[in-house]
Order: sequence, then structure tokens, then C-alpha cells
Amino acid sequence: MKQLHHPNIINYISCWFNKSKKEFVIITEIVCGGSLRKHLTKLQNPRLRLIKHWIKEILKGLKYLHIEVNPPIIHRDIKCENIFVDTNNGTIKIGDLGLSTTYKETEGYMAPEVIEGKYSVLADIYSLGMCILEIASLEKPYKEYEDNIMLIYECVCKLSINL
Repeated sequence: MKQLHHPNIINYISCWFNKSKKEFVIITEIVCGGSLRKHLTKLQNPRLRLIKHWIKEILKGLKYLHIEVNPPIIHRDIKCENIFVDTNNGTIKIGDLGLSTTYKETEGYMAPEVIEGKYSVLADIYSLGMCILEIASLEKPYKEYEDNIMLIYECVCKLSINL
């Protein structure tokens, strides 16, 4: 994270390992406005122009991670909670680069190949699609199955077979 420098990627400051909790603590820049998920609940009905801006900003960050960084970085946890809105200047920043995620937090957004353990940068594009679905509908994808990742997986696989 220390080597990543892009306006649409949250800036890393420092980190350490907390032995008592057995977890990494990562300090990043503060982004005024909070997560896109939090922002969506406040806005209720974002205008199409704003949605396009958000998606364009997210895509710039993903392009950086997938193409401009060598070797490419697969985020694996793109979701509205890990995308941050800087209300000072309208910038969107991708955060939580997969270091502190759990399956429970990402079930509705995960590409089937991530669940299977075989994935590429395209898994992030799938997850971005789920974010766009949430932005458009103002609801989490597959929220009716949020406690069962295998039901979501089966649902997504059935949809892709029927296409």
C-alpha cells in the first residue's frame, strides 16, 4: 500500500500488528464524507450525472490497480462500504485493499470465481457491477440471501447459465 499513489486510491500512512487482537491496524488518510454506502443513505436519489462521476472515479482507481501497477493488484473486496466520498472536492477513493475483509461482509458483491478461488482483475469489475446495482436501486444486491453465501453463488451461477 505504501507504494500506491493515485488520487482515487486511499493514501496509506502507517500500520502495525496488534498481537493481543492478532490483527493488522492500518492508518490511512481521512476522507471527509465517509463511505459511498453511507453517502447513498443520506442522498436517497442521486442524480445520473453524479452516479456517472462516481463510476468514472472508481474505474480510474481500478485501472490504476489493474493496469498501471506492476504486478497488478486485485482488490477482491470492491463494495460501497470500501469506496469513499471526499465531500471537500468530490473525489472518490477506493479503500480497504482486501487486508481486513471477511466473506460475510462481501457475499452479495463477490464474483463466483472469487468464491471458487480462481480469479483475475475481472472479479473487481463484477463487484463494481454489484456496486452500480446498489447505487441504482439503493439496496444491497442479493440482500434476501445475505446470510447464505452459497445461495447467492447458486443464484449468480444460474443467471449466468441462462444468459
